[in-house]
Amino acid sequence: MTKALQLEPGYSDAWNNRGLAHIELGEPAKALADLGEALRLNPASVNAYNNRGLLKYREGDYEAALLDFTQAMMRDPLNPKYYEHRRQVYLRQGDIEQARRDERKMDWIHQLGELTVAARHAKGNPVPHLVLAEHFLKEGDTIGAEGAITRALEIDPANLEARIARAGLLFKAGRFEAAIEQCDAVLSAQPSIQAHSVRGDCFLEMTRYEQAVAEFEAARRLDPAVALACWSLAAEKESAGETDRASELRARAIELDAAVAEKAALAARDAKPVRR
Repeated sequence: MTKALQLEPGYSDAWNNRGLAHIELGEPAKALADLGEALRLNPASVNAYNNRGLLKYREGDYEAALLDFTQAMMRDPLNPKYYEHRRQVYLRQGDIEQARRDERKMDWIHQLGELTVAARHAKGNPVPHLVLAEHFLKEGDTIGAEGAITRALEIDPANLEARIARAGLLFKAGRFEAAIEQCDAVLSAQPSIQAHSVRGDCFLEMTRYEQAVAEFEAARRLDPAVALACWSLAAEKESAGETDRASELRARAIELDAAVAEKAALAARDAKPVRR
C-alpha cells in the first residue's frame, strides 16, 4: 500500500486499505492518520468511515464510533453491516432500545432483499410489487413505494389495489385532488372502503367537512380524524343555524375522541395564515 501511495498519493482507497492494515497490526495512531487522509481525499468514502468507526470502537471512544457508523449508513443506507456495527456500540453503552431499533432495521433490509427478488421474478404479477411497496412504507420510504406501485400499474393498469396505494401516496404528498381522482377511478369499478377512507382524509385536509364526514361514514371509520371532521362540521352547522345537527355532530365527535375540542383548536391555529 505504501508503494501504491508513493505512486498515487491522492488515491483514497489506498489510504483506507493501509489504515485497515494498521488496525490489524495494532497501530491505532497510524490507522487514524491514514483513515483521516482517506476521508479528506474522499469525504464520501463509506469504507473509511466504517473502518474508523471500528477503530474508535476498539479504542473505547463509543460516541465517535457511533458518528462514523452513522455516516457510513447515510452513504450506504441498505447495507446491514453498518447497522450491526452501530448496534454493537449501543449494546456496549447499555442503550438497549437504540440497539433494538438497529436490529429491526437490519431485519427490514434483509426482508427488502427477499421481496425485491420476489418482485423481480414475478413476471406479469403485480402483487409482489404491492407487497414491496408496503414494505417501503414501513420505513417511510415513499420514493421506493412509488417505484414499486408504478411497476405494479405497468403490469396491470387496472389494478385497484395499486390505484388505492397510489392515492394514499398522493395524499401524503398533499396532492389531494389527484388522490381523490385515483379513488374515484376505483369506486367507479367497485365499492371500496379504502377508497372512501382516503377520500375522507383528503376532504378533511381540504376543510370540506361535509364530504369528509360522509366519506368516513362510508368507510366505517371510527378514529380521531373522524372526530375532528365531525367537530369541524358541527361548527359550520351551528353558524348556519342548524343547532340540532351541530349538537349531534359534537356528541359524535366527543364519543370518538374526548380531546377533540383541543385538537380542533390546535388544527385551526396551525391552519391560520401567518401575517408578515
